[in-house]
Amino acid sequence: MQPIENPISASGDPDAASPIGSGRMSARRDLILRVFRALDEAGIDYCMPHGHEELPGPDGSDVDIIIDPAIPSAELSRFFVDRRALLGVEILESRGYLQVLATSDAAASVAFDFAPDVTLGPMHVLSGREVLANRIRRDDVWIPQPDVEFICLLLRSLYKGSMKAQRRRRLSALYEQDGAGCDRRINGFFAGPDADRIVAAARRAQWDELDPQTRRLSRAMSRRAFLRHPLRTVRLGCDALARRFDRILRPSGMRVVLLGPDGAGKSTLSEALEVPPLAVFDRTDCRGFAPKMFRRLLRRRQGPTDQPHALPPRSAAVSIIRAGYWLAHQTAEHAASRIDLARATLIIYDRHFVDILVDHKRYRYGGPLWLLSMIWSILPKPDLVLLLDAPAEVLFQRKQELSLDETDRQRRRYLALVTSLENGHVLDAAQPFESVFDQVSRILVAHLARREAERRNFPASVVEP
Repeated sequence: MQPIENPISASGDPDAASPIGSGRMSARRDLILRVFRALDEAGIDYCMPHGHEELPGPDGSDVDIIIDPAIPSAELSRFFVDRRALLGVEILESRGYLQVLATSDAAASVAFDFAPDVTLGPMHVLSGREVLANRIRRDDVWIPQPDVEFICLLLRSLYKGSMKAQRRRRLSALYEQDGAGCDRRINGFFAGPDADRIVAAARRAQWDELDPQTRRLSRAMSRRAFLRHPLRTVRLGCDALARRFDRILRPSGMRVVLLGPDGAGKSTLSEALEVPPLAVFDRTDCRGFAPKMFRRLLRRRQGPTDQPHALPPRSAAVSIIRAGYWLAHQTAEHAASRIDLARATLIIYDRHFVDILVDHKRYRYGGPLWLLSMIWSILPKPDLVLLLDAPAEVLFQRKQELSLDETDRQRRRYLALVTSLENGHVLDAAQPFESVFDQVSRILVAHLARREAERRNFPASVVEP
C-alpha cells in the first residue's frame, strides 16, 4: 500500500494532515528476504523469474516465485505453518501454491505466488526445472539466466497487452547481456515474420514497434503453446476453474462495518482503507446503508439532511414498511456481495443497519423498537464490526451537529452494542490516526489468520489485535 496523506494528525485534529504507512516498504522487503532465507535454509530451490531488480516492489503486488516442482503445494503450506513463529508471520491465505503472509504486527503483508512452472493463464511457458537449472545468486535472491528472464518478461508483457517503460528498459538490458540466447528463446515461441519482428525490435531496443502487434502476437503465442502442450493447457484451464470455485466457496474478501458517533472519524478511516491495507485484498468497496434510488421511492419529498434529528419521525405504518425494506435490502445485498468477496474485495460499510439500533431518529423511524431488534437478530452478520470510540467531549468538539448529551448517549449505546458482539472491536479514536489505522490492520490480520486456520485445519496462533 502506498503512503496515504490522511487528515488526522498526531493530535487527533481532523483538519491537520500527516502521512501513514511510513516504513512499510522496508518491512515488506524484510519479510520477503526472511522467506527467501528460510527457503535456502530448508534446501528448497527457488527463483524469481522477474521483478527482482525492483525488490521489494510496489506494496500490494504479488511476488512471483518458481519453486522446485518436487515440492507439492500441501508441503509448501505446511512449510509456512511450521515456521510462522520463526518468521514472525501470520498466514492470511493458503490457497494451493499461493501463500499470503503478514507480519504479526501488520507492518507488512506479501502475497507469494509460488509455481512449479512458468505459466500465463492456461499457457505453459517454461518448466520449473529449466528455470532453476542454471539460476544465479544475486545479493540475497536467486534469479534466472538473462535469456530465461528475458523470455518470461517478454511473454508476460505480450500476454497482458502492454509493455511499460520500465519493462522495456529491463528487456533491453537483458538482451544486451545475452542477445544470442534471447534470439533462441524468441524463435522457440514465435515463427517466421513474428520472430523476425521481435528480434529486430530487441536488437534496436525499439519496443514501441511491437505495440500495434501485441494482441495478435499474444494470440499466436497462445495457439503455439496449445499445439505444443494441448493436455497441459487443458489441465491448467481446469485448475483455474477449480480455483475460481474454491474462491466462491472460501472467499478471500470480507465485510467490515465501521461504527461511531459523528466526529469519530469513520469517513477518514474508510477513505484510508480505499487502498487495501493487506495483500490478501485486491480492491476495496466502500458502501453506505441504502441506495438513494430506493430512498426516493419510499419518500414523498426530499427534506434537508444536514440536521436529520430536526425532522419529524415517520408514521408507524410507513416506518414498518421501511423496516421490511431494510430487511430485504440487507439480505439481498449480503447475498449479492458473495461475488465481490470471491474477487478478494474488502467491503467497508460506513453506514449499516446497526446504526439504526442506536440512532433511529436519524432515519426518522417511528415504529416499534422491538421490530428493529428482531430484524438485527435475523440479518446476516458482517465479518467484523469496528467501533471508533472517544470521549463525548472530543467527539462534540470535532462535530457539533448533535448536542453533547445526544453524542454521549450514542457513544454509550454503541459501546454496549459492540461489546456484546463476538466479532466487535472498540478502537480509541482519540489517539493519533496512525495508531488507529495500525490497530485496524492488526485486527484484520488476526481475523484473517484465525479464519484461514479454521478453513485449512491447522493450529491457530495467538495474535493480539
